Amino acid sequence: MVRRNFSASALEQIERVVASALGKGRLSSNDKETLFQTVFSETELFFIERPNAFGRPALRDVKKRLKAIREASVDLHNAFAAADDLSLYFLLREMTGDKGPTDVHQPYAVDITDTIEKHYEILQNRLEGVLALEKYSRDALTSLPRISKPGTKPDWAVHRYIRRMTNTYKIWTHIRKVTVPFNWETERYYGPLFDFIEACFRPIDPAPDRSNQALGELIRRALGLRSTPPR
Repeated sequence: MVRRNFSASALEQIERVVASALGKGRLSSNDKETLFQTVFSETELFFIERPNAFGRPALRDVKKRLKAIREASVDLHNAFAAADDLSLYFLLREMTGDKGPTDVHQPYAVDITDTIEKHYEILQNRLEGVLALEKYSRDALTSLPRISKPGTKPDWAVHRYIRRMTNTYKIWTHIRKVTVPFNWETERYYGPLFDFIEACFRPIDPAPDRSNQALGELIRRALGLRSTPPR
């Protein structure tokens, strides 16, 4: 449940900012719950979009594991291709349970041709599965989203979340033009939109120690504003 990420104080701040913009002391129970559900839905979408959410691995790790599967399947196929008849014989005996009489101390005394020919189709099916696994892992690697180099691009999932929460704020407060002002005396960002996004984003911020200035600049970048407003 996404709700558990939000403390009571965070939910109170979300309600307080919206209620204040509407000229109200508090929202009704129905309005409050609807607002919270909107925030939770947008937050759940953020978790889905962002790597490592809910313990999901990053794309780099996914790529490494798919490559390992592809390489292992190729190695397994090569091992099958290089196997001699006696190796295949003992392998097929275990796969089929058709062990028959044999002297494991003198395996060359046993006629292995009949067993291999009798069950080779089973081995062939397994081999086709290995080849299919190599193909699917190769196709999966091709279909992976492009991985950008660290530090070259902004966290687009965070930016999208901030923009969606800004739209939520606009819809609820009926305020179309919003800003994120900066107090040059206190050197802090402030304002109802900043307070609203802070209440929504702080509980899930990938950088929990992000300062007021860092958060304000992040919000302004996400909204396409100058990083720092003029004096």
